Amino acid sequence: MSQIIEVEWEDASSGSGWREPQELLVDKKYIVTTIGYVVRDDDDYVILVQNFDVGNVSNYMKIPRAYIKSSKVIRRGNKIK
Repeated sequence: MSQIIEVEWEDASSGSGWREPQELLVDKKYIVTTIGYVVRDDDDYVILVQNFDVGNVSNYMKIPRAYIKSSKVIRRGNKIK
């Protein structure tokens, strides 16, 4: 079985259009929750995928460790290789 984890992390934000500079200083955080199969989990990144078969993965999310607020194991198992 492959390991599945849930990761709560703070995303970056962007926008377009004209704004006053003060509007950009609002301290609004974009907290995202991602659940997936673990490909990598080390000091630099957590990489999760939604789908996999023999030798292939799809719909990946590569989250820098510094962005992660919390994580928990949903199902213990091996990382996808």
